Amino acid sequence: MDELEQLRVDYDILKRKLEEQEIVNDKLLRKTMRTRVGSLRHINVLEYVCAFFVIAVAPWVFHYNPVVNASWYFIGATDLMAAFSLIMTIRYNKKVVSADAMDVNLREFCANLKELREKWTNWLRIAIPMILFWAGWLVAETWIHTENHKLATGAIVSMLIGGMIGGIIGNRQRCKIIRYCDEIIDQIDN
Repeated sequence: MDELEQLRVDYDILKRKLEEQEIVNDKLLRKTMRTRVGSLRHINVLEYVCAFFVIAVAPWVFHYNPVVNASWYFIGATDLMAAFSLIMTIRYNKKVVSADAMDVNLREFCANLKELREKWTNWLRIAIPMILFWAGWLVAETWIHTENHKLATGAIVSMLIGGMIGGIIGNRQRCKIIRYCDEIIDQIDN
């Protein structure tokens, strides 16, 4: 009987240690999640600032610039494109960045991360046609509204280079969001 009692005591001790280990692992996982979600929030704030910056400076950069002299329709379309991107960023990230990593249901949070990852993976299907249309319109506006085509050519090349740099930076941010989602999903699933 003593051996059986000793086994029960040993079993209870082992069970408590395992429960404590699970609590420590859960806290560590949630702390890491909170850090990554904080990074996602930081990326979002940067995207918000960029969108508001585009909306605010578009008239001066494109309409009042004597080389470009773009139409107000183009300015309106530019502002709508920036606003659309801002709204989609908010919609995409809402469930994940508003979650409290310390209290969230991990299965539900993981599903939200997978949804976020999928949306940002598919974003290029929306963004590339939108940007190509916008860039083509910008080139046409610049070419049509200037008398000095040599100067217009330089401006167009400069704007296209700037657009490519902006596109690369934006895509890196998109890839970073996807990578953060993958890291958190891997931690939750394992």
